[in-house]
Amino acid sequence: MGEGCRIEADVKSVLRTARRARESFEAAKRLEQETLEQITYLHATDYGGVSVQSSATSRTTEDLALRLERIHERALKRLDDLEARQRRAQEIIDRLEDDVWADVLTRYYILGDTWQQVAAGAGYSERQIYRIHGEALQWLRCH
Repeated sequence: MGEGCRIEADVKSVLRTARRARESFEAAKRLEQETLEQITYLHATDYGGVSVQSSATSRTTEDLALRLERIHERALKRLDDLEARQRRAQEIIDRLEDDVWADVLTRYYILGDTWQQVAAGAGYSERQIYRIHGEALQWLRCH
């Protein structure tokens, strides 16, 4: 590292966290959607005007609805956390002055592409992508 560079040790860890968060984000989003659909179904259940008197059935349905609502709330909180991590990583990448550096880091850390996909999408060899990636991280550490 050159003289005069201040070390921002957390740059790579923030970016890595955002990359890992992408998979969790997708899973949490699916869970949020599934539970929302189940909650909507439970609340919209129509028994054709028939009054259901069974306290056991009512209690079970009510318990299930409450559990689903808690899962839904946890999923929403997780989504908020993951979106915040993605925003933080994007803020770091947005500091880059070189569009190629920003493209490589965005493809890898934000979009979750593999190194091969990054290389193909950016039009460089995989070896060049590693070099570009290193240059971008070095610049971020110094600026």
